[in-house]
Amino acid sequence: MNKLIVGLGNYTQNYNNTRHNAGFEFIDAFCRFSNLKLKYSKLFQGEIVKFKYDFDTIFLLKPFTFMNNSKISVERIVNYYSIKNDDILIVLDDINISLGTLRAKEKGSSGGQKGLESIIDYLNTISVKRLRIGISKSTIDVVDYVLSKFTAEEQIIMDKVNSDAKIIINKYLSSSFEEFMSFINGRKYE
Repeated sequence: MNKLIVGLGNYTQNYNNTRHNAGFEFIDAFCRFSNLKLKYSKLFQGEIVKFKYDFDTIFLLKPFTFMNNSKISVERIVNYYSIKNDDILIVLDDINISLGTLRAKEKGSSGGQKGLESIIDYLNTISVKRLRIGISKSTIDVVDYVLSKFTAEEQIIMDKVNSDAKIIINKYLSSSFEEFMSFINGRKYE
């Protein structure tokens, strides 16, 4: 069976270490700890790597279509490898959750997150599994905030989140989604 894990972000260098790139950073960390190397694919318009987990083929994807058009990259890989909606996990930042807090959800609205909104639009369902990484709210403009870099203190917390990327993704791959939600929800890094 083919499964897809998508980390959301913006690909150009000026977006590195910004709040909106929490999904990209998480996927990068998983690859680093798993000795996997992402490679750019023109066909899928993003960086991709595949690996085996038990009897499944797992695809990791970082769309290079910018956040608001994440669906373009996702649509290409989903169609090419016939990946079912239920076998997709989106990893993304969430301003409605405190910094360093993780939440897993099976369905729901995008919560205003444009990358997830784009993917929900393409899949035509709110039943999209997601792993949300809290980046906290701010009183400044949402766009300015999510495109800003983490402070040194905040980056320490995000590094702790990312240091568990391999454990978290392996738990997702080895469990039912209900078990995964129990494992994730309430997890907070400080």
